Amino acid sequence: MKEALKKAGIKNYTIWSDGYELFGYYECEFGVEYAAKIQRESEAVSRWDEYMKDILIMEKDPKTGAQPRLKKVFSFR
Repeated sequence: MKEALKKAGIKNYTIWSDGYELFGYYECEFGVEYAAKIQRESEAVSRWDEYMKDILIMEKDPKTGAQPRLKKVFSFR
């Protein structure tokens, strides 16, 4: 799985937990469209999704096949 994420240009990946809720953040080195394409085509990601389907609700964007994009509502630097 780590190799698939690396191939997709995903870096600085962090997942937080709040009880049963998870929130993940990562940066896409080659752009979000590229990362979505590589993940959608990855056998490792497909196997991971299948393995985790009974314990994780993973919503997918029907257009990209990847995680839905969030709308940024605040940024502080």
